[in-house]
Formats: sequence, structure tokens, C-alpha cells
Amino acid sequence: MTEAQDVLLQDPVLRPLIESIDLSPHSPIHTPFTALSRSIISQQLSVRAADAILGRCVAHFSKEFEAEELLQTPIATLRTLGLSGRKAS
Repeated sequence: MTEAQDVLLQDPVLRPLIESIDLSPHSPIHTPFTALSRSIISQQLSVRAADAILGRCVAHFSKEFEAEELLQTPIATLRTLGLSGRKAS
């Protein structure tokens, strides 16, 4: 339990809510860079379009994107994967 959780548990309204959820630490699904990349790719797109673009990116790069690999990829290649010109640059 964190210090913040200890303080919040003193509140009679918040206590039952806090006790009803799992606050145990979780392992991240992706590296921070991959999570950020996926978030940027998905911005302002429908879920279906974002999933399609992410699928092409994962097939091209790998499950985890690496910054160096992404930076070395030509903009034209990123565009063929479905990224907008702004996101590819």
C-alpha cells in the first residue's frame, strides 16, 4: 500500500471504493516507447483504422517498436504502412 492509498483509505466514502479494486502492481504490456508509438498512431482514428495500421506496423517492425529502427525507416515506407504524412515525419 502506498502512502497516498493510506491517506485515501481514511476517507469514509473512498475507502469502500479503494478496497473494491485491485491495486497490485501490474507489468506493462509494452515498452514505454512502443506504448507511446501505439498511442500516437491511434490518435484521431477509428478503432478499426488504428488496428489495421498497427497490424501493418507490427508486421513490418515487430511487436515492440524500437526508436532507432523507426527513425531509420524512410517516410515513404511509414506512409505505405498507413501513417499520415505528419505522423510519418
